[in-house]
Amino acid sequence: IENEDIMSESNSSQSIAVQLPAGCHPNQHKIVSVYLYRDKDSFPIPYNSIYGVTLITLLRLGLEDSLRDRFFASFLLLPLYEDMAPWNIVQMGSSLQYIDYDTRDITFDKDVSK
Repeated sequence: IENEDIMSESNSSQSIAVQLPAGCHPNQHKIVSVYLYRDKDSFPIPYNSIYGVTLITLLRLGLEDSLRDRFFASFLLLPLYEDMAPWNIVQMGSSLQYIDYDTRDITFDKDVSK
């Protein structure tokens, strides 16, 4: 998940881009922060917009074999993350991406021989 760029217009009719921190969103000319807090340790997980379709949704569509094989091949190219559940994998554009915020920095590629 990436931070969102927000466009706002100044009085001089010029547009400026503002980079907001994860979890921050414009709402009625104000910036609001939205977080989920993990039960076990209250770790804040920022709520961000995701523009894609989860892998579990794609698989449940009953895809034609060649499409399912293409998603499987893309899945195998991902790093080995801690929680590779299909609802943590999203098709964004032409690639699969891992979206589990609190474990996205933990991979096990070095621990598993290829």
